[in-house]
Amino acid sequence: MADDPLDELANQANRKRHEQEPTTTDTGDDTPALDEAIADAYAAIDDGEANEHLTTRDRNLSALFGGLDESGQLAALGKQAAHELERDEDPETQAETLRMLLRYAISELDDDLFSELANGLKAYEKAKAKRAAEQVSEDML
Repeated sequence: MADDPLDELANQANRKRHEQEPTTTDTGDDTPALDEAIADAYAAIDDGEANEHLTTRDRNLSALFGGLDESGQLAALGKQAAHELERDEDPETQAETLRMLLRYAISELDDDLFSELANGLKAYEKAKAKRAAEQVSEDML
């Protein structure tokens, strides 16, 4: 169906991706680089300042996923996404399938974002370890 709103949104996203490249470098203003922003987001989640859950409200997608689940097709879609991502996972729930599909969509749009995610996680873990080491040093004095 050529007039499907979901297809049109996907086409718009593809056009937008080709028109602009995402920036992961410091812009010189107060906007942090993506990996730094990701590290800050991990800290905010751990500190309880941000939620680790994603939510969306979309009637059409809700109906689609409800129908896929009810018709027994949701698990196959999750398995297909996991296969495309070369992951040895078997999504069984709607949440697991949504997570896998979102990761797949992101990888198709810009696979480098997962490298930035890894860099952000590394930066966060290093900062966390440094804080822990400093705390141990202070406690020993």
